[in-house]
Amino acid sequence: MVKKHTAGRVLILVPLLTVLFFGAVLCFMFFRAYPLRYPSLVYEYAEKYDLEPEIVCAVINTESHFDENAVSSAGAAGLMQLMKPTADWAAEQIGLEDYSYENINDPKLNIELGCWLLNSLIYKYGDLETALCAYNAGSGNMDRWLDEGTEDGSLTDIPYFETRNYISKVKTHTAAYRFILNIIGGKYEA
Repeated sequence: MVKKHTAGRVLILVPLLTVLFFGAVLCFMFFRAYPLRYPSLVYEYAEKYDLEPEIVCAVINTESHFDENAVSSAGAAGLMQLMKPTADWAAEQIGLEDYSYENINDPKLNIELGCWLLNSLIYKYGDLETALCAYNAGSGNMDRWLDEGTEDGSLTDIPYFETRNYISKVKTHTAAYRFILNIIGGKYEA
């Protein structure tokens, strides 16, 4: 009788532990794929530059995977991967005092410049997707693509595979960060 009772417990416990184990592995993998660092800075500059924080997180994840020391093969640096001429121009437009590109890896500076740039591109192009294309490929390329697009000036085809892939990643990451930010309930200090 005792063996029968123990066997029943084992039959219930094994599937339960299996589900818990795989659930923990999936959670670990999800939060490894979608880290969240510097949330107070993300919220501060998303609000200041009228952006959704989940989009800022998605751009940072796509650009650098939240590595403030990341440098691209093209020389873009920091969390939001800013090139020196772009960062210098943005800092001038914002009116940042004591700005130096040598500090571009500082999360506060990088996130502010990146958010300002994204906001200015949204204002220039009128929609987020076109702004994201310009953020990735540069405004010069974006302007040329729009000139070569349809008669109404809308973008019908993104010529660079990298930029098409970038847009797709940012959209996927945005959905993931919307979920994460809803779970944590909004603003918090890290």
